[in-house]
Amino acid sequence: MIAQISPLVEGEHSRMRRLHILGGAVGGAVSGLSLGLAGAGLAAANPTLQPLGAAALLAIAIWAAAVDLGFTSPVRVPSRQTPQVWECALGPSSASFAWGVDLGTGITTRPAFVSVAVLVGAALIVASPFWSMFIMISYGIGKAGAVALAVNAHSARDTCDAIASHHGRITNGAVAAALCMAALLAVGLLS
Repeated sequence: MIAQISPLVEGEHSRMRRLHILGGAVGGAVSGLSLGLAGAGLAAANPTLQPLGAAALLAIAIWAAAVDLGFTSPVRVPSRQTPQVWECALGPSSASFAWGVDLGTGITTRPAFVSVAVLVGAALIVASPFWSMFIMISYGIGKAGAVALAVNAHSARDTCDAIASHHGRITNGAVAAALCMAALLAVGLLS
């Protein structure tokens, strides 16, 4: 992924990075709105689903933490990555934005951590389009921004090496954030 995105995010440096990060926010907004509306519809149809969903989310967070920390075997996750053909089909500016959108959804590309499922689940369970969009826009900006900043700091190969060298700390941070979010949401919805 980094090797595909690098040429676009590096081109016209700040403009391409801004478009990529803006795309991440738009992708997060679209998936957040969709998840929030679906969650609100489910909660309206059956109010008991929300507390059950919060308890399930906490269980999913614990399971995802175990997978991400290597205590259980990895699971199959979507292997789809952003198509490299977009650069030719859309041109550099539009492709940089589109790649940001694709990353920002949190759903359409291969996740770096299974714990991302907790964010998607939280956006569904919170049953509020506003808060779901907040969760997913935050994710989209963070994901697209991290890629843009990493590419800016290094070449594509160096970026992959830098990420690999910090993988343990990045994993621990992702797991801790997912567990905290799930616990706070579960406590809030179950109390």
